Amino acid sequence: ITPLNSLENLKEGEHAHLECRVEPINDPTMKVEWFMNGKSIKTGHRFRTTHDFGYVALDILYVYAEDSGTYMCKATNSMGEAVNTSNIKVQSRRNILLDTQHPEGLEKIRELEAQGHPQRLEIEEPLPTPPRFVTELRGTTEIAEGHTAHFEAQIEPLHDPNLRVEVYHNNKPLGSASRFHITFDFGYFALDIGHCLPSDAGEYTVKAINKLGSCVSSTKLKVKEKSSIIIESQRPEGLEKIKQLEAAGPAQRPEIPEPVTRQRPVFTQPLQNIDSISEAQTAHFECRLIPVGDPTLKVEWFRNEKPLEDSSRITKTHDFGYVSMDMTHVRAEDEGVYMCRASNALGEAVTT
Repeated sequence: ITPLNSLENLKEGEHAHLECRVEPINDPTMKVEWFMNGKSIKTGHRFRTTHDFGYVALDILYVYAEDSGTYMCKATNSMGEAVNTSNIKVQSRRNILLDTQHPEGLEKIRELEAQGHPQRLEIEEPLPTPPRFVTELRGTTEIAEGHTAHFEAQIEPLHDPNLRVEVYHNNKPLGSASRFHITFDFGYFALDIGHCLPSDAGEYTVKAINKLGSCVSSTKLKVKEKSSIIIESQRPEGLEKIKQLEAAGPAQRPEIPEPVTRQRPVFTQPLQNIDSISEAQTAHFECRLIPVGDPTLKVEWFRNEKPLEDSSRITKTHDFGYVSMDMTHVRAEDEGVYMCRASNALGEAVTT
């Protein structure tokens, strides 16, 4: 095994490369191992080993300070072993910068520190005084219904945490509602009334109160009410037409005499026999009948002289002299004699 080269002045982050030659070249039993400070180096993403046709190498892609130490290459086969060593020394970077990177800034900081802490200005608190209105309550005096009214005033003292205001409408406390919006901030007072109603008219009073007294200011509001009922006609020509129709009186309904039955029922076309029909088919019977316009005419169906019961399979029709019956999904028990009977006050007729 040839000697390994030593790396003494590597900087942190650089690439380290160690290599040597090993004989015999074509020995399949030869095993090459790398050690650092007596411990086996595990192959990782930074450590890469090469052993190819007698060429042996170790590459460290980027080194750290902890990679410094003695590296040993050990070649072993069935006849013995050979060892070679090398030293690697990595200069670590400084993690803490002690020197200033901006000397002029450091100098300025030292000047400010030498001046000491500035003295805080002492501001005397104003003595509390009773409240007073700098400007009296003023604002909207007359407004149409549905519009917004606005009132405002200026009140002193400004810095009194105990100062509060109360609002009255016609000498009663103003109720809470989404239409009323009160603002009182740093001596400024404002009252906004949205969508004014006739009931909002009257006198509004603001009372300012603190521990030393109180003061009041008032103003009046007038609301113009909208007429809720429209009495005058919006379409005079239409009103005149209505008056004419009302003067004419109610229309007389013409009397139509009820038709009188003058004929007994007669079948002009009798029923036809159904001699053969397959099971589950539809059987159809029809005939013609007079009189046509007789409202008292009654049509009935019979099977084997018994009234034919209503069923979802049976559909009966009687329309302007045309009489029919349809029976769907016929069965063996539907066999028999079917009869249609028509009757009114003058008599009856039968067809089978």
